[in-house]
Amino acid sequence: MASEAPVITRQPLSQTLAVGSELRLSVEATGDDPISYRWQFNNFNIPGASSTEFIIPNAQTEDSGNYKVVVTNSEGSLTSEIAVITVSQAPVFTSQPQSIAAVAGQSIRLEVEARGLPPLVYQWRVNGFNIPGARLPQFSISNVQEADAGSYSVIVTDDSGAKTESDVAILTVSEELVSDIFISSIAFQDGGILLRWAGEDGLVLQAKATLKDAQWRDVPGTQGESQSLQVTIGKSAFYRLIKR
Repeated sequence: MASEAPVITRQPLSQTLAVGSELRLSVEATGDDPISYRWQFNNFNIPGASSTEFIIPNAQTEDSGNYKVVVTNSEGSLTSEIAVITVSQAPVFTSQPQSIAAVAGQSIRLEVEARGLPPLVYQWRVNGFNIPGARLPQFSISNVQEADAGSYSVIVTDDSGAKTESDVAILTVSEELVSDIFISSIAFQDGGILLRWAGEDGLVLQAKATLKDAQWRDVPGTQGESQSLQVTIGKSAFYRLIKR
C-alpha cells in the first residue's frame, strides 16, 4: 500500500467574536498515522497546542490575529489556510439618550452615538420591552401622547455579537397646554382668590403647591362648560388651564 502524506479535509475558519467568548478552531486531515498537529499564532508555535482542536475559553482582544496549523506525518508536512480571528470589545456609547419632558401632541426624538466593530445594530426599548422596527441610532415619535411616557434605552450590537445597553432616558408627557385660552382676571375676594376665564367644553383648571411637585391636580368643579366661569381658591398655589 502506498504511503499517504497529510491531506487537510477541513480547514480552520476565520471568526469574529466578542470579548469573553470561547474561541474554538479545528482541523481535519487524512494520511498515514500517526499525524501530529502544531498550531501557530502569527507564525509562532503555541505551546501545548498539538491536537485537532485549539480552544481559548475566554478570548480577549490580544488573541486577535492569524492562526494556522501544521499537519505532519512520516511522509511530510502541510500547513493549513490562515484563520483570521477578530476579538471585539463591546460597543461603547459616545453619546447617550437624554430625558425629555414633552407636551402631548409634540414631536420628540431620542438619539445616540456609538462606536464598535461594524456593522452596528440598534434596538430601542421602552420599559424593558423592544420597540418593533426601532432599529436606528435615532428614535422619534411624531405625535407623542401620555401613553408614550416611560423609560427608554437602546441596545447596540456589533458584528461579533457583543452588546451594550445605553443609559435610560425618561420621557414624561403632560397634557396638551391651551395657548389661546387664558385666565382673564385674578382678584382677592372674601379671603380667597377669584379666578375668571373663558370656559369651553373640556377646559380644566389645575393646581400644584410648588413648581417642584411632580403632578398637576384638577381643581374640583372647574370643568369649563360656559362662556364664563369663576372659582374661589382658598390658598396660594400655581395654576394652569388644560384642555382635555
